[in-house]
Amino acid sequence: MDLEKEIERVAQQYRDEGYVVVTHPEADHLPDFAAELGAEILAARGNEKALVQIKKTRADVEADPTISHRAEVIGKQPGWRYDLIVLNEGDAFRRLTRGAREPSVQEIDRAIAEVETLIQINQIRSALVIAWATLEAAMRRVCSDVELCMPKTTPSELLRTLYGNGILSRKEFDLLRDTYRLRTEVVHGLVSPPFDSLDIKGILATIQRLLTGQTEHSNNQKHGVPHESATH
Repeated sequence: MDLEKEIERVAQQYRDEGYVVVTHPEADHLPDFAAELGAEILAARGNEKALVQIKKTRADVEADPTISHRAEVIGKQPGWRYDLIVLNEGDAFRRLTRGAREPSVQEIDRAIAEVETLIQINQIRSALVIAWATLEAAMRRVCSDVELCMPKTTPSELLRTLYGNGILSRKEFDLLRDTYRLRTEVVHGLVSPPFDSLDIKGILATIQRLLTGQTEHSNNQKHGVPHESATH
C-alpha cells in the first residue's frame, strides 16, 4: 500500500465535500492546541475544521496509545473534530452479511412504500432508518452499475464517490450527509436533534432518481455541462 497515494485519495474526498485541505500540515498551519498532535490532513470548511489521522490497519490503531488523547483534546475545541480513518479494515461488511443478498429494484420499491406508510403514521425515527437502509442499497447498485467502487465501501464513502463523480448534486449530498448523521445517532440509541418528514421525503426522492438512471453525471454528459465543483 502506497501511504502517500492513500493520503491524497482521502484528501481529495474532503475536497469533494467542499473542504480546503492541507496535507501533512506543519505547526504553523495548526492552532496551538494541535501543534504537537500531528495529523496527515487538515481540512477546513467555513467554521468547521477537522484534523484527520490515517492508519493503515486496525492493528495500527490499537498500537497507538495517543489516539484517545488526540480525540479528547481536539473534541474540546469549538468547531473542531478528530477524524480517524483506517485504510484496510478488511471486508467486514461481506463477512457479516454473507447470508444476505442485494435487493432487487422491486424490493427497493416496496421499502420506499414502507417508509411512506411510516411517515403517514408519524413513525419518523423508524422511517429515517429504513429510508437510509434503502438509500444505501440504491447507492451500491448505482456504484456497481458504473463500476465506481468496491462492495465494502462505507455509506460515507458511497456519498463522496457519487458526489465526486457528479451522480449526486450538491443539494442532495448536503441533505444525505446531514441525515446520515441523524440516522447514525438514532441507530445507536442517541437522542438526535429534531427532524421531520421533509428530510425523509428528500431521501426517497434521491433513491427514486438514482434508480431511474437520470444521474447528474449522465445529464451533464448529455448536455455537455461539467458537474458542479465541490469547492463553491
